[in-house]
Amino acid sequence: MQKAGLVDLTRDDRAALYGAFLTLAAMLKAEDGEHTLALWRRGGKRAFEVEAEGKNGQS
Repeated sequence: MQKAGLVDLTRDDRAALYGAFLTLAAMLKAEDGEHTLALWRRGGKRAFEVEAEGKNGQS
């Protein structure tokens, strides 16, 4: 959550974060949940790659 900036964006509102995760869980339970998960996984992998490239480029 910290890495994605959610703690700052919600001002560490744990009820809001929990509500968001409940919404995410409901999305995964839906008929197209596997598709949703695949989209999230792809976005996460891209973010990790961009971060790694940034760290590799620094001295």
